[in-house]
This record gives sequence, C-alpha cells and structure tokens, in this order.
Amino acid sequence: MKSPLILFFCGLITIQCSNAVRNSTPDIFNIRHEVSPPFKITAVTADHWIAGMPQGGSGVEVTIELEKPYPLLEKIYFNNNQSKIIYPSSLSNPNYSCRIFIDPKSDDLTLHRDTKMEYTNSIPIPIPLLKDQMALVYTFKGKRFYTLLNPKKTITPRFSSPQPK
Repeated sequence: MKSPLILFFCGLITIQCSNAVRNSTPDIFNIRHEVSPPFKITAVTADHWIAGMPQGGSGVEVTIELEKPYPLLEKIYFNNNQSKIIYPSSLSNPNYSCRIFIDPKSDDLTLHRDTKMEYTNSIPIPIPLLKDQMALVYTFKGKRFYTLLNPKKTITPRFSSPQPK
C-alpha cells in the first residue's frame, strides 16, 4: 500500500520540477535576452586604439548608430569588458558611443581576508558572449533587456602626445 503511494508522490514531484525548469526563462542579473529590440540599429563599429606609450594602455571606442534616438540605453559588454553609454549632446542625434579602456594590469585579482580589500576586483560579465560579440543593455517598459551585436571592427591607432624629453 505504501509503495504505490510513494511512487505516485515521487512521480508528481518529478513532473512539477521538470515543468518548473521548462517554464523558466533565462534571466541573468535581471537582464533578459531580446532578439528584436524596440529600436533599429543601423551600424555598429568597434575602433581599436593604442596609446603609443609604455603603460599607456589601449582600448576600443564603440559607436552605435540608431535609426531614431533611444534614451534608455545603459551599457555594453564587449571582450570581457563593460562600459556605460555616452549620450550625444543633441537629443535628435541617434549616434551613441562608449569607450572601453583596457588596462594592461587589469587581470590582477585581489584576495583578502577582509572583503572590503577586494573592492577593486571586477564583476564578471553576466552575459555569455562569443569572441568579438557585443551585448547592448537597455531598458524597455521598466525591465532590462540585452541584444547581441556583431560590430564592424576597424583598427585606427590613435596616439597620445609624444613623451616629454
């Protein structure tokens, strides 16, 4: 008598758990993936640059061109780095940009008994990206979404001022 009852409850729990996993949507750091965002992207470029001096660093300047301005763009994730969006000076300008600085010493990880000493560690990127793929995070109707982009890469070295003599 106990055996069929136990099997029934085990089967019921298994079905409920499998439905819960099947019905859940991937939600990483409260950011949901959206294939078609509420704005149209006309072009995305990633301009790689080098400082030209030792320890000067390097980086990527990303330009995102939209068909119409969209004021709720938040940040991008690109090549294991992140950056906030820089809004254009004119509200009618649909071109947005951001700068990702790549510090040559950024791979260092601070581990300490006091967690306040680990404050300088970077937060891992919450969105799985392929090489040279970019994620654009934005807000729509009070919720955060991201869309994946494949930027056109350009290499234009921009050198800083010459070293002082």
